[in-house]
Amino acid sequence: MLRRLSYWAISIALVLLVLIGVGQTIKLQLDIEAQEAQRAAAALSNEAKRWDMEVSERTTDWMQSVVGLDSEGTGSRERYYRKHSPFFEAIYRWERLPGSQVIAWTYPVLGTQEDLPGINRSACISTVRRQEPNLAPEDLPPLFLTCTEDPDPQVALFASTEAASRFLELGKPAQASDALMRPGLDLLTLSEAQERGISARRVVLHRALHAQALAQGGRPRFAIAEYEDLAKEIIHQPGPVLEQVLAFLEGNIQADLQVLAPDSLVLAMLKDELPRARTRLLGWQEVQARLAPRSEPGANQRVVTDPYGAPWILVYSSVGTDSYSAVQLNESAMLESFARRSSAPEFLVVARLSDGVLRYGDGMASTATTQFPRMLTHLRLGYNQAFFEEARSRYRNSLLSTLLSILVGGAIGAGALAARITADRRREELAVRQREFATRVTHELKTPLAGIRVMAENIELGSADDPAMARAFARRILTESDKLTARIDEILAVARTRTPARPQQYDIEALLDGALDEWEPRFEDAGVELIRDLEPVGKAFGDPALMRDAMVCLLDNAIKYKRDDRQSVVQVNLRILNDQAELSVSDNGIGVPKRKREDIFQPFVRVEGPDRGLSGGHGLGLSFVNDAVESQKGSVRCEEGIAGGARFVLRLPLQH
Repeated sequence: MLRRLSYWAISIALVLLVLIGVGQTIKLQLDIEAQEAQRAAAALSNEAKRWDMEVSERTTDWMQSVVGLDSEGTGSRERYYRKHSPFFEAIYRWERLPGSQVIAWTYPVLGTQEDLPGINRSACISTVRRQEPNLAPEDLPPLFLTCTEDPDPQVALFASTEAASRFLELGKPAQASDALMRPGLDLLTLSEAQERGISARRVVLHRALHAQALAQGGRPRFAIAEYEDLAKEIIHQPGPVLEQVLAFLEGNIQADLQVLAPDSLVLAMLKDELPRARTRLLGWQEVQARLAPRSEPGANQRVVTDPYGAPWILVYSSVGTDSYSAVQLNESAMLESFARRSSAPEFLVVARLSDGVLRYGDGMASTATTQFPRMLTHLRLGYNQAFFEEARSRYRNSLLSTLLSILVGGAIGAGALAARITADRRREELAVRQREFATRVTHELKTPLAGIRVMAENIELGSADDPAMARAFARRILTESDKLTARIDEILAVARTRTPARPQQYDIEALLDGALDEWEPRFEDAGVELIRDLEPVGKAFGDPALMRDAMVCLLDNAIKYKRDDRQSVVQVNLRILNDQAELSVSDNGIGVPKRKREDIFQPFVRVEGPDRGLSGGHGLGLSFVNDAVESQKGSVRCEEGIAGGARFVLRLPLQH
């Protein structure tokens, strides 16, 4: 009772220890996750401060670097910054005249806008326009050519492009080229056009028509070179010029280049640079229309963004009395540049406070986000979901490792406790079987002893005075003594522990054949039909005497447990199976219940019940067989035999 209670106490303690360990592990894991979340939030905050500070320092340096420079120097510095900084786009400088809202642009210089109504009102062009409805198409270009000598360069260039355009429509590229290259109408750069007060749009059209004339005139290489030079010049222009010519570049020039030179490196350059040019144009329009008119004296690094998600940032500041400067940044390029230099670029995500979301890494921003403190307040910096999934995966693996250790420890403890309980139960069962064995043996030994005592008492009382009677009593005493001796020898032969003799090779078939020859008369006396089917299997290595006793024990059981209501049959087979010798003894006797077919090889285990044979048994024979076979590294099992009988199968390793 106390032992059973101790087992219950140990079991409860073991379960409690496992539960406490699991609970503490989960709590520790939650604490680690909370600490990791705090660490991630602190890292995000530091990252946001670093980005903010870099924007502030960079824009301040850029603004200060152009103080005191003229327009040409500022433009040169702007092109340098754009080339060497991944997110610098443009710089703007303006002044507000004292006491007024008038804006005077220091940089960029506003380009000359083409005055088409004024050009059409000029004397020469107006004359051509009046005659145009009554002229054939081929008569119109020469009239425009007469206007190329107009003293106004705007009018002369307009007339040249109009004449060239109509010559190209008529399929006359040579005349178109001559019209474009008339004296005084050189192919101007955009800088030269600005200096001469000529519209940038008209200059670009002039050069594009020249490229078309070269292409139609069979000189595509020169046309490609002209287009490429023009595209490279346009793409780096400031906002006022882009307002006039960017659409022409995106449409006509790019389309003609794709036809003439689809593999042009300039086309590849445009793919990267056109988005930046569009951004500069948007930024210039914002500065011109809203930022400059609303700039306030004393403003220090104020940030302007497009609430609808346009990818530009404007940082402006007062740089003197009524003087201002602004730097335009490409927001997308800036965030990509900052993210690449962070400690975990693949996990960062930046979201605008609008419907537009900029993603860096995989997935949307999680709840762990932080606001930029000063410059980039319209953005939120965070980690994407993949960051937390990876962290949780690491924690989960650690948690599973710890839990597995606890559960394995608990399982080992439970297994040890179960093994102890099983061992105690088997010990109790063995003790019960031993007591039953002792009772049976005592009964079987007392019977012949009682007969001997009766005969001895009769002799002592003088009942054997007759010599014949005395001899009869003596024979009875000898007979009972022989029975007693045989029973003791039988019990000792089966019950004693057998130690294998010196191992040696022996022929399994010869050993079994000899045992069967010896037992065949006993089978005949018992009325049992013996069938043998022995194949040569070779030699085994072990104790032949021990194995012979094991074989004999199986033969003896086959006779003991036969059935009286049928013709008894015992079949002995020997064959080779998978490099082993397989010996089977099958009978059609009373058999062994399926639930007992493993237990019967334990000491003192008997199959109780009626009709269990004439000779009874002590539950030691099959235990002896199992020990003998295992001593030779073999195995034995019990199966269904003939017509419900038993079949014992021995397997022994062969010696090669």
